[in-house]
Amino acid sequence: MKLTFLFAFFVAFLAGVDAWAFTAMTKNNFKGKRRTFYSATGKTDCYNIPDDVAGNVHSLVYCTMPWTRCSITLHSKSKCEGSIVGSSSRTWPKIWEDRSVSGKTSKVRSFRIQGCKKVGTTLDITKCYNSKNPWE
Repeated sequence: MKLTFLFAFFVAFLAGVDAWAFTAMTKNNFKGKRRTFYSATGKTDCYNIPDDVAGNVHSLVYCTMPWTRCSITLHSKSKCEGSIVGSSSRTWPKIWEDRSVSGKTSKVRSFRIQGCKKVGTTLDITKCYNSKNPWE
């Protein structure tokens, strides 16, 4: 390995990337169009899934860092309205992978992240996956 690659990897590791991450995909087994959302500081909010994926989600991955313990709810309408079609609690360490979501969950159009504990720094979500990105 080149020294520059190792240095870049080390800097990225120290800087941190995300406290939580959510990816929705239009086909089973983590394939198809995908949209990824993430926050390095555990930002809590409602997020709309873009129209090219919303309502047609067939696989998903959600992960939260153990120190932030963010929870997620999936909603059937934009702006986190409508019925809740899926959720994951604040237990840790938490990774939610679904290679083939149910018909109800596939209708997700928005999601809400809530309950994140503030840690005063940015965090690296790859630790949640043991340094592997499960959807690559």
